Amino acid sequence: MQEDGSYFHGRQGAYIAHIDDVIHTHLTADNRRLNGCCGLDGLDGPNLQCDGCGNYVAVKMTDCWESHCIVFEESATEAVEA
Repeated sequence: MQEDGSYFHGRQGAYIAHIDDVIHTHLTADNRRLNGCCGLDGLDGPNLQCDGCGNYVAVKMTDCWESHCIVFEESATEAVEA
């Protein structure tokens, strides 16, 4: 946890989702964005791409030292009603 009480320092206002709740995305083939100890640390930029257009849309974080989640890129996504 960060000093401000947030697990997601520097991501104020970002949409965060449970890993199992995100669909129509896939992990990048770019190994430079898939670093981590025993999972994905997400520190090398977005690592999830849209299945439809291929744009990077989110960071998947699954490493042992952090909360497991998907953090959407604000510049690449927007929330809409389903």
